Amino acid sequence: MDYILISFRSRTDSSSFKELLSLSGYKVALIPTPKEAGVGCGLSVKIFSNDIMGIKAVLKKRNYASFTGIFTVSIRGGNSFIKIVN
Repeated sequence: MDYILISFRSRTDSSSFKELLSLSGYKVALIPTPKEAGVGCGLSVKIFSNDIMGIKAVLKKRNYASFTGIFTVSIRGGNSFIKIVN
């Protein structure tokens, strides 16, 4: 299972960004940040990769000070592999 997540240092910003995207019609979820990422507040926004360009545009417009990064997450054999993409 592979997916993209957007991480923030603020739980409030994570929740706010998730709601903003949901209201904009994107399919997203608020999930625990995998410990392997080693960043953020513990919550991240999970997105579908085909939405990444539109979501990046929304993120750039809002200019969240607590934004920490965009990551790909690959799960293989029960292990999470995290890679930054921005």
